[in-house]
Amino acid sequence: MTLSGIAITMTDRGEALASPSSPASPPVVSVQGVDLTYGRGKSAKQVLSDISLDIGEGEFVVALGASGSGKTSLLRLLAGYERASAGRIDILDAAAGAPRPEVGVVFQHANLFPWLTIRRNAEFGLLMQRVGKRERERIAAETIAQVGLGDYGHYLPYQLSGGMKQRAAIARTLAADPRIVLMDEPFGALDAITREHLQSLVKSLWQQKRRTFFFITHDVDEALYLGTRIIVLNGSPARIGTDRPNPLSGEADSVTRLRQIPGYAAEREFLLASLESP
Repeated sequence: MTLSGIAITMTDRGEALASPSSPASPPVVSVQGVDLTYGRGKSAKQVLSDISLDIGEGEFVVALGASGSGKTSLLRLLAGYERASAGRIDILDAAAGAPRPEVGVVFQHANLFPWLTIRRNAEFGLLMQRVGKRERERIAAETIAQVGLGDYGHYLPYQLSGGMKQRAAIARTLAADPRIVLMDEPFGALDAITREHLQSLVKSLWQQKRRTFFFITHDVDEALYLGTRIIVLNGSPARIGTDRPNPLSGEADSVTRLRQIPGYAAEREFLLASLESP
């Protein structure tokens, strides 16, 4: 059977395994048989092996894996920062290979321009797109308000907390209105309370804008809360060991409440077991 473009296969133990089925329309991200190797000769190290993945318009796909599992390397390939050693990646029906304005990236660290105010940071992508000054200012003001920084547009990054900086980084990315948003463990360095607030913010923004999100994490609860679909990277070199829809998607408005939902414990146990698979 299929569910939201995902083919579901039942094992003899009643477990659901999933792989992407052919979407009704072309995927916005298509990864086919991709390998990634760093270095050459005796110093060569293969990081990714035979990665295949299609992502449809409006999906929120979470890539879950342990530290060093190749998650960030996969994101960098999608962003166009690196080239695959083998295989093919298409983004919006064009071969990947260089950064492009339709793809926005939010990094683990905010990476704001320290000499620009929060509003000017939010305007930066629009400036690169040659959007007029008045329109830039309007969009930037709206976007920083959406992330809860409406009163901080004139602040410089050093004047903000870590969580506020990440809000500003999210605003800078979304202000440019990319069709695809890549997020590389953006909340990994934050305290638990701030992290939960920002998880809810990102989920709300995705629901409002319905852009395609690809989110990297090593946190199982974060994956279950945010993702409409979860892939698990494991092994060395990394492969996609699990690819399935998230049955808990949309069932809770916070990670704390997610943990109270029937079925949460079983899903968490399944993903933890998937992470430990060779």
